[in-house]
Amino acid sequence: MTVILLGGAIAAVLWALFPRHAQGYAELHYRFIPGASTLYRRIPEIYWDCPWRITRDETLPLALIIKDAHRFPITVESIEVTVEIGEERRTLEFGDHVMTDVETPVLVRHPYYFTVMEVALPDDIRGAIRIYPTIRATVEGRAHTFGVSGHPSLSKEPLSVYVADDPLPAVDGWTYADTHCHSWHTSDQIEFGAPPEMLTRMARAVGLRWVFITDHSFDLTVPPGRWFGEDPTGARWHTLEQEIKEVNSANGDITLIRGEEVSCGSVDGKNLHLLVYGVPELIPGKGDAAKRWRVWQNRPDMSMRDVLEIVRRHGATAFASHPMNEPSLMERTVLNRGSWQEADLHQDLDGWEIWNTDSVAPFRQAREDWIRLLLKGSRKPVIAGSDAHGDFNRMRSINMPFLAVEECFREAFGRPRTALYTPEPTLPCVYDAMRAGRAVMTNGPFVTLSVAAGDGPRVEMGESARPGDAVVHVQARSTEEFGELTRVTLYVGTVGGSESPLVLGANVGLARDITGQLTLEAGSYLRVEAEAQRGDSATCAFTNPIWVDAP
Repeated sequence: MTVILLGGAIAAVLWALFPRHAQGYAELHYRFIPGASTLYRRIPEIYWDCPWRITRDETLPLALIIKDAHRFPITVESIEVTVEIGEERRTLEFGDHVMTDVETPVLVRHPYYFTVMEVALPDDIRGAIRIYPTIRATVEGRAHTFGVSGHPSLSKEPLSVYVADDPLPAVDGWTYADTHCHSWHTSDQIEFGAPPEMLTRMARAVGLRWVFITDHSFDLTVPPGRWFGEDPTGARWHTLEQEIKEVNSANGDITLIRGEEVSCGSVDGKNLHLLVYGVPELIPGKGDAAKRWRVWQNRPDMSMRDVLEIVRRHGATAFASHPMNEPSLMERTVLNRGSWQEADLHQDLDGWEIWNTDSVAPFRQAREDWIRLLLKGSRKPVIAGSDAHGDFNRMRSINMPFLAVEECFREAFGRPRTALYTPEPTLPCVYDAMRAGRAVMTNGPFVTLSVAAGDGPRVEMGESARPGDAVVHVQARSTEEFGELTRVTLYVGTVGGSESPLVLGANVGLARDITGQLTLEAGSYLRVEAEAQRGDSATCAFTNPIWVDAP
């Protein structure tokens, strides 16, 4: 027993010294031992959230989430919503501009309570606005006023929303997906997500057509309502399946897709994450769950090879989850997480999720790593996913367990996202596009690439062209929301060599179709990047390559 407690104490110290970056609403009530948390408060977790963008013809869904009220019951006495445009503030009236079923005062004593209010913004509102939601409440006989969150360590910054005149930029046949996000069934010692019903509503506001719910394998095997333990019935998994069916049947314009983020073993026995789509059974994986008292029990339950055998047996799809991200020292030490090696990346994967969250520095490095692999001849398709656990407006999460939280205003559901070529809005078409590389990664603009040679058929992204003279077609799109297309660049790479950029256009407005002649050489590839800028905000889009093979 002493050894177990000592091991747990060492784990707690390591978690404190070496931050674990986690997405998701911060779980603030977990304590390894009583008193060993500076974050613990005798109030429920309270979060207001809303999408980071909407179009003007939409109402704004404004969510109130209250967690752990069964431990700390709360009476919500009143709710107020104020919108700020420039220097002007307006308090919106309930019934006229704010529609809700909530009648105050209301006593909340649920483990997870949520409501989504619909805010009809005044007709003259467009562009960047700020939302200040407020609740006045009583907890254990004490009166409180809570803003966008209920914890003093989190900022009081308002929710920022861009009210756009136009939908997300695209051309006919393309739809948007968030290929990596988490529901409220990802719920553990440091984070929790949002219910599927809320994901659908926020996806509609953002402009997504497809939402892949990829909860952690190490959370799905735990009994509902608990942080630890084993549930042989897989209740969370089956409950999620039923929730998705019910939500999809009520919302034909948005499709939730159940997947799983599986913890599995690398070639050197470390824990890696794998995004699995379309497998009808729960795949276990809790090696890096930090749910065992003995911290050295952190070996993978299954190897990646074994997991991929399950995927292939079901004709399903598997992408490497954030393979370019490096684990922290704490994650390496306590959770036995490792870096993806090339031997891992070249297993029987359908592709890689190289853009994970909208943090700038990690993606720049991931882009360089991807280019290095392209120049070695790797042809794995790539996608982007937000990895959001809720996080519809910004990320508010645990940084140092028991000690500190952090906020990132760039990281949110649907940012980044993947555009998929789906001429038919069906799941087989979605999976085909992902596996074939008919996909564009973006956090703003949109761009496509195709090649035509002679009388032959047009070659699209993910396909192979023959060497010789060809016509290159590029379609680049942006909107006022993301700003003018500042640069559209064609990159020509030579396997075993290097990439050469060719600027196709600079400061070309919000839409540009570009056609040019190019001689294609065997053993090369083409890809395109489009950049846009509005004020200080720079965004970009990346195509998958077209390869040039010898006849």
